[in-house]
Amino acid sequence: MGENIFSALRREYQAAHPNRPRRKSANRLPGWLLSLLFILAFLTFPFWLPRIGSFFGALSPPDRQFHMEEYNADITINRDATVDVTETLVYSFDKGQFRRGTRIIPQGRIESFTNVRVAEVRGDGTFPYNDTGFEPDDTTYITHDPGTFGTTWEFSRSRGETDQYIRWIYGPTSNSTRIFLISYRVSGVIRVYGDRNLFGWYAVPPEWASAINKSRVRVTLPPGTDLGALDVLSTPRAEINREGNTVTWVVNGGLDDGLDVQLRMPQGVVQLAGPPGWQAAYDSEEARKQNLVAPVNFGLFVLGALILVLGPLGMLMHWYRRGRDKPVELHSDYLSEPPSDLPPGLVGLLLHENAGKAEVVATIVDLARKGKLAIQDIRRGKKSRIKDFEYTLASLDVDYEFEREVLEALFKRGSQVRLSALKNTFYRDLPGIYSAMDRELVALGYLPDNYRKTHTPYVATGCLATLLAVVGYIAAFTFLAGEFTFGLASLCLGAGVSGYVWSSLGPLMKRRHDLGAEEIVKWRAFERYLRQMEKYGGVEAASEKLERYLPYAIALGIQKEFLSQFEDEAVNIPSWYAVGISPEANARTATGVTSEAGLSSGSVGSGRQLDVGGAIQGASDSVAGSIQGLADSFTYMVNSTADVLTSQPPSVSSSGGSSYSSSSSSSSYSSSSSSSSGGSSGGGGGGAD
Repeated sequence: MGENIFSALRREYQAAHPNRPRRKSANRLPGWLLSLLFILAFLTFPFWLPRIGSFFGALSPPDRQFHMEEYNADITINRDATVDVTETLVYSFDKGQFRRGTRIIPQGRIESFTNVRVAEVRGDGTFPYNDTGFEPDDTTYITHDPGTFGTTWEFSRSRGETDQYIRWIYGPTSNSTRIFLISYRVSGVIRVYGDRNLFGWYAVPPEWASAINKSRVRVTLPPGTDLGALDVLSTPRAEINREGNTVTWVVNGGLDDGLDVQLRMPQGVVQLAGPPGWQAAYDSEEARKQNLVAPVNFGLFVLGALILVLGPLGMLMHWYRRGRDKPVELHSDYLSEPPSDLPPGLVGLLLHENAGKAEVVATIVDLARKGKLAIQDIRRGKKSRIKDFEYTLASLDVDYEFEREVLEALFKRGSQVRLSALKNTFYRDLPGIYSAMDRELVALGYLPDNYRKTHTPYVATGCLATLLAVVGYIAAFTFLAGEFTFGLASLCLGAGVSGYVWSSLGPLMKRRHDLGAEEIVKWRAFERYLRQMEKYGGVEAASEKLERYLPYAIALGIQKEFLSQFEDEAVNIPSWYAVGISPEANARTATGVTSEAGLSSGSVGSGRQLDVGGAIQGASDSVAGSIQGLADSFTYMVNSTADVLTSQPPSVSSSGGSSYSSSSSSSSYSSSSSSSSGGSSGGGGGGAD
């Protein structure tokens, strides 16, 4: 039975990250959870973004602040279809001084606006204000006396209609509550539809300049009106009471977008000669929305949904057919011998895709095993905890270009060099070594020439689609907010998710040649053997296996697991690896001088020291009973070499100028891998200043 697409994706991802560390910490959230939280925050930003300003405003409150304890409206629908409105505004001035109030009423769905009055309630009395003219906005100081008001008309470019302004002046007020009454008469606000008339009114304006705690709206209809024949609506929902010829709406809080009340009345409740003049244009616009806006939004939504589904699915299918490596099956779960003579450094690169310090250290150890160099583990004093390693060149006759580059980088200053001398300098040669390793795999037929660029178009396309989708999504709710917001947002959402999937799966679109895919499967089987040699037949020929397989274990990042299997075996110290104390250390110790090197035992991943006198019995040719000391020495050597060869001065980037990074290496090699109703008149806004 063939492998399904999701199993293949999981297998290839795991193969690309075989030693990916899995660290659990109470202080870290899983990456997928962080991504999910980010996506949810992004998708819901239209809802929380407007509240950010309020939040920061609360942190840094303005010099002046007020709110509305109540915003009430008493509306009388007369028999002649005129409407009388009285608004009761209960201001609570919290901070700073205020001297005037403003009420703005859009006139787009009103034919006439008359009988404007302003009054103030003080105690048990009502005190009317005098109409002395409008106080303009650009006044630097108040020119009219308290107890006066005025009106004017202004054109609103944002809505394309005229607004009626009412502004009144009162005495300087702070830290107190004042009640104002705004009354006016409007006509031409009731629409006519067949046997029904529709009255819609924003009794509480949606653009008010402060919070409104509660509201009560009372509509009184002509005497004799049958309230049972009325359809009563409101946005948002409110508590509705009907009594006599009066309908009352009550809302406590939640009035950020105003209160729109509507009554659908049968013919005969009011006397109308015909529909208002603005109704034809309004109905035409509503029909346009019904016939154009809604279908376009639906079409954009469907298109976005198709992109959301087909984009990722298409990418998965394309990867499954052309992007993944050739599926290879082995008849055995493990291989007890290396499947080819591929050197350890190239094995690590082939399996991990990117070269790193593990591959370089494995190459050095492998070259030592081949007799091209010798390694001596030395201490700077008989009792010193400071250790170093000395490399001695034996031959430059190697099989691969990258091996020569490693040797030349090590022995630039001569045929003998100490590891501490390479600190903060060797990193400059790493990019060239990594490039040479890449070229070798291409030349050997494991990788195509453009292997590292194959995925670029997919990642670039995905990132561009995601970026455009994010910009479009934000614009749909801000700059382009309006009729097509829903459709555009749906389209951008689908494109964004598809782009994200493309950019995420893009790096997997690096298909190796069939030979490379076959080699990977075989080397993975050999890796399983190195991890559990005892399980697969014992650790026979211990010395030979240790010396031969150690470079591969280092390249695979499993050297500790590998070495731990030899604990009960008697092994010979490899001929290329010596343990001792430097001659100059003896001389310095005799004169009482202690030598210090740039490497300390604190960098050892296992935290253990090599006991030369105990564990290795004075560096004899064999170890009786325990390999612990030798294992510690090897571990220390691997860690120290990896750290030093990639070390850089503090002012230099940690990447070492290289575009490569090893997915298998870690800082220490000692550890194992593991509905708005619309059409209503009124509305607008206002406030106080």
